[in-house]
Amino acid sequence: MKNIIFVLFIAVCSSSFAQMPVPKQADLNSFLKTTTLVIIDENNTEMMEFYESLKASVEKYWKITPYEFISLEDFDVRKKEKNNSYLMLTEISMQADDAMVKYNFISLLLGSTRTLQTMPELANAPLSYYGLEEETFVFKVPALVMSIQNHINVLKDNPNLDSDKKLMLFYHKNIAAIKGMVLYVAQPDLAPDANTADKIKTVYPYECKIISYEELSNMVKNPPANAIFLHKMGPAGTKNKTGRCTKMVMGASDAKLYYFDYHDINDKNPDGFMLKDFKKLSKND
Repeated sequence: MKNIIFVLFIAVCSSSFAQMPVPKQADLNSFLKTTTLVIIDENNTEMMEFYESLKASVEKYWKITPYEFISLEDFDVRKKEKNNSYLMLTEISMQADDAMVKYNFISLLLGSTRTLQTMPELANAPLSYYGLEEETFVFKVPALVMSIQNHINVLKDNPNLDSDKKLMLFYHKNIAAIKGMVLYVAQPDLAPDANTADKIKTVYPYECKIISYEELSNMVKNPPANAIFLHKMGPAGTKNKTGRCTKMVMGASDAKLYYFDYHDINDKNPDGFMLKDFKKLSKND
């Protein structure tokens, strides 16, 4: 248990962890010169499938820096080394969240001699609420690893994107391409006002397929052309009834980001992809 708590450090963070990090250009430049140490916790039996998928995903997709896989024991020794960055599973609690709900993120941090909690964050990907069964999210790990690398490349190629607002406007432009794609969504990820094809069609004129998690898993592993899918991080399947619902629509084959948003869960805004999210996706201007 000590090892699990060590790597899944509880960081009380601002809402930036629910948004997209915009690192300092100096930190980004430093990262590009590092070796990325990917932390694999072989003692965390509750997340074994996740770590297997993380390792396989990095081996297949990670091109932006050299990388190594290290254990928790190795990390405890090597965290003081310079010229390293870290890709790891982190446990986050939002500062603005009164319920102090715990979330799992995949985080990319720039190494330093500082404590783990104060290392500069370069990118992250929302994975799941803490305690959720792996089968509902583990198949999305390859896309999330790709999305982190994509995010770094976007920042590297566009140094003018130096604020969260500019970054979101940049990604928002990708929505225009959705009209020629097929959106796949898992039934449990839909809010009550958008849980049928007929409801969705009232605001979203493009093709949308409502499927099961098993079918979504199979689709992501063997994506058809022009497929995009919804990744939703919410409390469904856990004991939590409050917290934040984070929503991402990504390319199934390349993890290109087309939509990103989040909301605090309440009676008016339940857990799930809502009709107003579909409405935003249908705007191409």
